[in-house]
Amino acid sequence: MKDRLTVAAIVALTAIAVVSAWLNRVIAPGPEGSESALQHETLERLRQCTLDLVVYMVDNDHVYPPDTSSLKGALMSLAPEKRSVDEALSLNPGCPEFLGNGSLAARPEATLVDPEHTVFFYDSAPWKDGKRTVSYAEGRTVRISEGLFQKTLTTDWITPRSGSK
Repeated sequence: MKDRLTVAAIVALTAIAVVSAWLNRVIAPGPEGSESALQHETLERLRQCTLDLVVYMVDNDHVYPPDTSSLKGALMSLAPEKRSVDEALSLNPGCPEFLGNGSLAARPEATLVDPEHTVFFYDSAPWKDGKRTVSYAEGRTVRISEGLFQKTLTTDWITPRSGSK
């Protein structure tokens, strides 16, 4: 009787292991899925941090933070005691830092020609798929191709609008 229970337990455990291995292969994402999940999490991190900075600007007469050379610097200049360094990091395996448009530092929002196309923060290097996570001065956060990113960088960002002082 004891031998039958042992054999039954071994058969049951083997069946569970086989089903578990099969489910793991079916459910668990492959390398592409993992990369996609990291890209999505990076997009969400940058989106949340950008929204925090937009709220800061609204509370401060629509002036950008004093340090916009990196996301970490911008967030730390707002409330260093409330910030985690990790939230300001990209999950891009090649370059885990968000860089920023330093020319926006302490600048009034009204001096921008085109905030919708003015880069605020961005992945310091493209991902394997050739795209970067980018936030724009008006608060939008997206993933764009490296070609579009380079084209955006050549835009004349800081020119007073006609009629602005």
